[in-house]
This record gives sequence, structure tokens and C-alpha cells, in this order.
Amino acid sequence: MRYEGRLKHKSGNFFYRYEVRASDCQNCPLKPQCCPGNQHRGRGLLRTKETAARIAFRQKMATPEAQKQYRRRSRVIEFCHAWIKSKLGLRQFHLRGLVKVQMEMLWACLTYNLQQWIRLRKLQAAPTAG
Repeated sequence: MRYEGRLKHKSGNFFYRYEVRASDCQNCPLKPQCCPGNQHRGRGLLRTKETAARIAFRQKMATPEAQKQYRRRSRVIEFCHAWIKSKLGLRQFHLRGLVKVQMEMLWACLTYNLQQWIRLRKLQAAPTAG
């Protein structure tokens, strides 16, 4: 296979592309096994090379402790994200640029935290029956 180039995905992974010309594949006895749905073109292949950080994260997430922590996180944290999307309508950012987007998210989080604080203060101030 001929090396065709390297692509960098937005996730940080690198993809290495390899191709074989259609003329090279036509006479190959393994063509039906190698590329059964490809009768007119050559074979193409993408090889992924993950970054060290992604490999470490994948190994960490395979542990039972990390899975337990993420189950707990889903109950606590994901509600905040859903609230911001539904109540504030923040499904996509209205501004451009990292600083402006960070500021928009900061205001959304501040709004959520103030709403929670008000709710908790009302619960504390309510007289208990008994």
C-alpha cells in the first residue's frame, strides 16, 4: 500500500491514509476477501494513532472506580447541563471566539447557581411542621 498522507482529527488523533491503485487490486487473488464490496476501485485504509493522553484516559475509564464515579457524575452534573439547555435555551453559543464563549458559559453557570441558591434558601427558611 502506498502512503497518501496524514490527517489530524479535531480530537487530536492522527489518521494515516494508505491506498492501492485499482489496477494493482484487479489481479490479486485475495481481492474478494480483502474488499468484497469494492469491484472497481483500489483498496484504501486509515490507520489511527491515538495520543498518549487518550490511551491513558481510556485505561483509566476501564477501571471500576472510574465507572462508579461517572455514574454518580451523570446524576449530579448532567442535570445542570440539561437545565441550562432547556431553561436558558443555550443549545449553541451566540458569540464567537473562545473568550466570549467562555464568558457566555460563565453567565449561564452563574444563573444556574443563583437559581439553586435561591431554591435552597427557601427550603431553609420554610418552617418545619411539628
